[in-house]
Amino acid sequence: MPKLAIDEVLLLVDAYFQIKDISSSQIRKDVIEELSSNMRRLPFNPEFRSDPRYRSVSGMNMCLANVESLETKSLMHSSKKQRLVFEYYFDKQAILHDHVRSILSVCDLEFPLLSEFSENIQGTILPSYYRYIENNDRAVLDLKKHLYTYGRSSCCVCGDDLKIKYGEDALDIMEIHLNRLLSQTYTAKSVNASELVLVCPNCHRIAHLRPENYTLGFYTGA
Repeated sequence: MPKLAIDEVLLLVDAYFQIKDISSSQIRKDVIEELSSNMRRLPFNPEFRSDPRYRSVSGMNMCLANVESLETKSLMHSSKKQRLVFEYYFDKQAILHDHVRSILSVCDLEFPLLSEFSENIQGTILPSYYRYIENNDRAVLDLKKHLYTYGRSSCCVCGDDLKIKYGEDALDIMEIHLNRLLSQTYTAKSVNASELVLVCPNCHRIAHLRPENYTLGFYTGA
């Protein structure tokens, strides 16, 4: 079976946090079965989906045991991705759970998965979906028209006016960032113009590096 993608590890660690203090065997069974089903929904490795071994319940039990070893510090075979996700979200478990719900909300939609996010702690699916929105949503396209109409070329993060260095080309260089928590992304939630901010390419890249950078805390320096 192929190695777990970062999004799959997010689902795995979230499931572990859900059941680690649960004694009911039925609840644990239900969570693990749901984990297996959700793993198979994600847009990875479609060529394996007809194989019943792919992300099977028994396979998920084995993966969960590896995650458990991270907490008990026993000698198991957890992966580097599992360690990173476990450590990063250990004190952010509620955020991780909302994050996973958002992944499952958009994972059945058609949009390109970007390789630049393949190792990011927030996964590949949600940042790729954000990029898709930032390039295609009607509110974004309207803001781009506004950008050209009024010649706005200052980055709201660093404050640099790109027109000083790039002249009229600055309007083509400026980018639009969706200033919303990743964990608050759902397919039915439309984009509000107040959530969109103008940024230079460098600041936009930084904004997409970690989950906490997606919100205004990044722009205020918090």
